[in-house]
Amino acid sequence: RLLLQVLVYPVTNYDFGTVSYRENATGYVLGTEDMRWFWRHYLMREEQGREPLASPLLAKSLADLPSALVVTAGCDPLRDEGEAYAVRLRDAGVAVTLTQYAGMFHGFLRMTRILDPTLRATPPRTAAGARRPAHLRRRGAGCRTRRGSGTRRSGVGVHCCIPSRIGA
Repeated sequence: RLLLQVLVYPVTNYDFGTVSYRENATGYVLGTEDMRWFWRHYLMREEQGREPLASPLLAKSLADLPSALVVTAGCDPLRDEGEAYAVRLRDAGVAVTLTQYAGMFHGFLRMTRILDPTLRATPPRTAAGARRPAHLRRRGAGCRTRRGSGTRRSGVGVHCCIPSRIGA
């Protein structure tokens, strides 16, 4: 029996129309065209992308799944679908800790030698301190393009711990 899901910049939905896909289409390690390439090689038929086995965000129910740690990057095309999946898990009664590293990009966790060692995520809020809708609270951090030629808003900043049936 699985006890914990650890989902780092998860792919949870075959949908290129999210805000994070538009905001982060190019200029970072992973872009929209890269994800289209991955999906073309993953699916045998495009219709399969709308099935829950390929897009778990579309599952009718996420109840009875193990607790989850979801990590997203503010400048990642996958940010919104990862955060939407965490919200769906929470709404299904699953304990979720969701942390967004604002200003970071897909794959940053493997780049510890070249990134600022003081990089810290906003600490998860405790269950008692979580305000609803904490998952929609905005943060001011932006995303720098790869060339550093400007700043864009990273969108929704997520940092909360949502209690549920831990140990159930």
